[in-house]
Amino acid sequence: MAKLIPGQATFLRLPDPTGIPRVALLLCDDRERTPLGRCSFKLRAKVFQVEANAVAVAPVVVMVQLRTDEEERLYAAWIDELAPSGAEVLEAIASQKELKVWFTTPDKKDASSAVISNVLRVAADRHLSVVLETASNSPWDVHDFAVCRSQLESEFPTAESLWEQLKTDC
Repeated sequence: MAKLIPGQATFLRLPDPTGIPRVALLLCDDRERTPLGRCSFKLRAKVFQVEANAVAVAPVVVMVQLRTDEEERLYAAWIDELAPSGAEVLEAIASQKELKVWFTTPDKKDASSAVISNVLRVAADRHLSVVLETASNSPWDVHDFAVCRSQLESEFPTAESLWEQLKTDC
């Protein structure tokens, strides 16, 4: 797994003897002891369809807004369903009633966790069908995905602007 920087998030596969894919969400924060006692979570997701290198790419962005009495923090995870690290992530999100959220610092010295209701289930199922349809018509590779992500990050240069864009979907 690539090193995360504060504000980034990623999905981690969890072992499951039933064979049904399961994931947890890892959020990177620059502060130790994320205040989980008095906080609320909002989650949003959106599938984009962008052309990169003459190939249609369908990245999914999942964002988490963590609100405490003192502040609001945003974390973004990018899902490439065709990459080994992204395979079956949307399927897992679509099937899980709850989502385990882990917080860690970039140096991984501190970690805390919470379990939240998975409000992304319906959106993940809908996004999976769009991603699979796009991939069947125009499979992309890791480089195409990187170009697409770079284009979207240029269009939405701040976490706040990306969060607002995701508001139109979920």
